[in-house]
Amino acid sequence: MIGRSAPGPGTLEFDEARSFVRHGTEPSKDVVRVMRRPILADELFSGSRITDGHVATLNANRDQDRVEAQLALFNSVRYRIILAPAYAGLWFAKGHVFDIRSRTIRCG
Repeated sequence: MIGRSAPGPGTLEFDEARSFVRHGTEPSKDVVRVMRRPILADELFSGSRITDGHVATLNANRDQDRVEAQLALFNSVRYRIILAPAYAGLWFAKGHVFDIRSRTIRCG
């Protein structure tokens, strides 16, 4: 069937977030949370902007056995989105900065 992925290892862990995004189904827990601190903490310490754009990260959190994404527009208001609250797969962390002036993406 087009547009649907076959169930396999790891797909059930993302069902709640997928249903929230695609169908507006209210999740049983907080899926999206607004955080006060920026993703790039260096901006807090230096008091100056490091980036002129948006920051996005995706990681499997070892301490809490979950997959979460973070998005910060202009690295100010940060949104944390829990994609899989009970994840038992491989651990990873990846980040990108979307520079609005140069219209480039830097990987971190």
